[in-house]
Amino acid sequence: MQSVTGFSNSLAGRIVRRAAGPLAQMPTRVRLSFADQMLISGVNALTGIILVRWLGLHEFGIYSMILIGVQFLAVPQGAAILAPMMSLFDQRGDVSRSSYLAALLMHQALYAAVAVALVGMGAVILGPEAEVDFLLVAAVVVATQFQDLARRFFYVTERPFQAFFCDVIAYGGRLAAVLAFAFSGDLTIDLVWVVMIVASAAALLVLTPDLSRLDFTWQPIANVTRSHQSTAGWMLGNSVVGLFADNNFVMLVIGSVLGPAQLGAVRAVQTVALVLNLLNLSLENFVPSAATRSLMNGGHSALLGYVARVSFLGVAGISAVVVLLLLFADPIMEFLYGRTFSDQLPLIVAFGAYSALAHIAFVITAGLRALNAVHLAFLPQALLSAASLVIAFYAVDAWGIVGALFALLGLRLLFTAQLAFTLRARAAA
Repeated sequence: MQSVTGFSNSLAGRIVRRAAGPLAQMPTRVRLSFADQMLISGVNALTGIILVRWLGLHEFGIYSMILIGVQFLAVPQGAAILAPMMSLFDQRGDVSRSSYLAALLMHQALYAAVAVALVGMGAVILGPEAEVDFLLVAAVVVATQFQDLARRFFYVTERPFQAFFCDVIAYGGRLAAVLAFAFSGDLTIDLVWVVMIVASAAALLVLTPDLSRLDFTWQPIANVTRSHQSTAGWMLGNSVVGLFADNNFVMLVIGSVLGPAQLGAVRAVQTVALVLNLLNLSLENFVPSAATRSLMNGGHSALLGYVARVSFLGVAGISAVVVLLLLFADPIMEFLYGRTFSDQLPLIVAFGAYSALAHIAFVITAGLRALNAVHLAFLPQALLSAASLVIAFYAVDAWGIVGALFALLGLRLLFTAQLAFTLRARAAA
């Protein structure tokens, strides 16, 4: 018996050590980034599950449409503020961290004013019959964007513990409050917005030491602004036109054509598939800066090697998760929602393929940013978005949800292939 126990313990120990080996070799910031993104994705998924359980698919569909709008307004922030910071912070020269943060906060404040104005325009266009509290939506936009800036600034300044703590407050606090309101019977969509605002604002307290040392000297701020402009212009153009090829745009079309309940059902399946985005969103915290360092340390060949490795590993991980979701789809849906959904298997495949192609495109774009050639992605992105905009409404109406997703998936595959060719050609030039 002892020999059998010793064998099993030894074998189990070897398996655990073998499985944990790659994780143990990862830098601390990478491990924390994955844990951080597990927290964010987990809270987002659990919030969706709670809303479906307590409020139903129709209300969840309405919540999803508003949230997609909030996410759309975050796209210009990511392109014009966050992406340049993630790529260029290590190339800032003699600009201090305090001056760099001051410049970022000024940029963010200016865009927050623009975002609030856009929400106001939406309120005027949709009118009171929309039954949306646009003041709350505007506050959600501002609070969540400043919190996202704070967490990413912690990552770019090599402080992953502070980034994680910031998100524990923002997302952990959100989940605790939503659960409390749900079990008390008081949960509404508007209360979810209030919770998001309060939790995001509270998370900014982690940035207090940095805020106390801000340096608003004009010359460093001007230098940062000029540096960001070289990348931000094309990134902003790519991102804005890319909205119409984004998965969320298809979700809005589904909600518009088929109604909130149908959108709610699709988003319920997508919520389970949120685990597929864990890798993509985690990589956003360090891949751009790592791509830049690969180029600086090893030249074009090192950059291409880095892009290839990260792309392959990401697709392999996403594929493994898709297989597990397909094998256990029914028990997962029954456990989470108390029901299954029609077309849940092809939807999981479609969302998995979208995640894989989005991962590859993100890594390639990081390579183009390192080469200061992100403008080369604009034309392919514009063509993809134009084609998506032209066929999306027809595809959803004529071919249904699954047919539309796979039709647009084919367009994205062509775009990703063109992006890969562009990077290789630029590196070889």
